[in-house]
Amino acid sequence: MRKNAHKFHGDAERVILIGHSAGAHLINLVVTQQRVKNILGIVSNDSRVYDVPQLMKTFGPLPMIYMPVFGPNPTTWRWASPVTYVRKGIKLPPFLLMYSGVGVGDRRRLTESFAKELRKQGNEAYVYDGSKYNHFRIHSNMGNPKAEVTSVLVQFVSSVLARSNDFIQKSRLKLQ
Repeated sequence: MRKNAHKFHGDAERVILIGHSAGAHLINLVVTQQRVKNILGIVSNDSRVYDVPQLMKTFGPLPMIYMPVFGPNPTTWRWASPVTYVRKGIKLPPFLLMYSGVGVGDRRRLTESFAKELRKQGNEAYVYDGSKYNHFRIHSNMGNPKAEVTSVLVQFVSSVLARSNDFIQKSRLKLQ
């Protein structure tokens, strides 16, 4: 990603990861496991997979959609849960956690629970209630200038980049 950033007119030093659904789960996992470093922010768009054991309790019997992914072993569930890796003293980038109106009760609860744990361990987490959107629309409306989800995304990204600019300016001043 960083090696090829210039090909897409990107800045390899200023990276914000954005994922939707399973992609959101994956970015949450690699960042909380610290497999990628120097990430400015995370936008987790409509995942309910923050705490797999909790997710499995929510649904009762293991749903067929999750069986091929997580299997029946609770040890694997913990390993696949981003919340497992959120600990005191491990500084993570700011998170924007978004959820849609599909299954809003458990999506809201699971998202807010993850945000609460991030905050408890000293990290920033913001939650966007996208319950006016369904699972597809919360993603497909990103970039639509009239969509609320775009406004929230732009505010978060702008805030994270502004902090990055402040850091870059301070670093340059120290070098002069």
